[in-house]
Formats: sequence, structure tokens, C-alpha cells
Amino acid sequence: ALWRVGSLGALRGTSLALQYNAYHAAEGNARYGDEWGAEAGVTFASTRFSVAASHYRADTFATDTTRVWLTVGRKF
Repeated sequence: ALWRVGSLGALRGTSLALQYNAYHAAEGNARYGDEWGAEAGVTFASTRFSVAASHYRADTFATDTTRVWLTVGRKF
């Protein structure tokens, strides 16, 4: 889900996003795990700044993993 927080004032260009994914085997009943993620971003003068985080909780595949990243993008 994506929410655009505001179009005027101090919140102009701000967005928030949340996601959830559940991972299952294509065949059989194996459940691999699930993942939650969130992102917040803001745009100033054609430059987008964002911070995102994601957490994967393993059930039967891989290990629990948490990631955080920052991005900057420029529109030309």
C-alpha cells in the first residue's frame, strides 16, 4: 500500500509505503517465511530521498534477515 501524505506545505512530495509478502512453495505445502517492509520518501526540487527497511522471518528456508537502505534519485 502506498500513501501520499501531502500535496501542500511541509508534507508536499512525501509518501509512505508498507508491504507484506508470504513465501510458499509452488508445489506442496512448504512455507518458507514472510517479509514486512516499509519506505518513507520525500521529493525536493526534482531530487527524491528515501529510507526503507525490510525484515524477512524464515520458517523453513534461509535465515531471518533485516535490511535498511537509503536512496537518493535525481530527475533530469
